[in-house]
Amino acid sequence: MIYGIYDMIKKGEIKNGSTIIALHTGGLQGIRGMQEKINSLYYASELNI
Repeated sequence: MIYGIYDMIKKGEIKNGSTIIALHTGGLQGIRGMQEKINSLYYASELNI
């Protein structure tokens, strides 16, 4: 993601002086970290807990 932003700046697609906000939500690592929580919520709803 950061490389893509850097590349856009280099190509002039993002103008000098622009404010850039890059929000990284975890991607694949975030999904792996949340999988256990997601599974426990799913099983709890199946068991009506």
